Amino acid sequence: MTIRCFGCRGSVPMSLNQGSKYGGNTSSILVEVPEQWVVIDAGSGMMNLNTQLEARFPEYPKGLPCDVSVLVSHLHIDHILGFAFFAPIFDAKTKIYTCSRGDKPIHNQIFDIFSPPYWPVVLGDMVKADVREIFDRQPFKIGSLTVTPFVANHPNITLSYKITDGKKTLIHLLDNEINEMDNEEFEFLVSYCRDADLIVFDAMYSPEDYEREKRGWGHSTVLHGANLAESCGCKRMLFSHFDPKYTDKQLDDLIAGLKPQRTEFFMARDNLCLEI
Repeated sequence: MTIRCFGCRGSVPMSLNQGSKYGGNTSSILVEVPEQWVVIDAGSGMMNLNTQLEARFPEYPKGLPCDVSVLVSHLHIDHILGFAFFAPIFDAKTKIYTCSRGDKPIHNQIFDIFSPPYWPVVLGDMVKADVREIFDRQPFKIGSLTVTPFVANHPNITLSYKITDGKKTLIHLLDNEINEMDNEEFEFLVSYCRDADLIVFDAMYSPEDYEREKRGWGHSTVLHGANLAESCGCKRMLFSHFDPKYTDKQLDDLIAGLKPQRTEFFMARDNLCLEI
């Protein structure tokens, strides 16, 4: 299972003047297995994924090189703005998965923001992808992968994801404030993360900023991640979804300040590739 990061910022894309090492795109991660690609979230980094597809496959987007699916964690704009620049959504073979958040058809819940006066065209009328509703703690299959969504502690109904091929396990925990969970919620999370090969963890804020003014905003810190890692025994943890104001040096300092433990810690950056 190959994991490729195409965006590691939260809220909005940022300038690269002070962030060239880690990059400035918002969240989009590709999980690549034979004949199946699963994209988690459609932030601005999805544009770079589209560019790589064009470079790797001369016939793209006329014919997709494999089955493509997109898991949407939630509908905040930083997690869906890349859809407008991702050619596979115009192919009927592509599948998009998320939970419902209202009475509108789920297709409209995702794409209605891309219409006048907020967008120059009605993107939803052009989208041919098959949009499917999924449910909390109900596993489903995407090719050889089993995906289990579960509700995160973040505003406006957000899903985390457990993805496994039966041998390796990835947990996607962006936009999740674990510090505000009660004991039962935290123990449930630990049980889902137990011995995971890789956890992608929300480290939006520095510990100082979190305690000063960001508590209750739906995000976590590297210290919260380290606490979860110690509790669940995951092998590696990839921190991501950084506040766009943080410079490369500030992010370097955050990872350097963690105490060593058996879990290996990384900071996400644009175009990072990991094998699990």
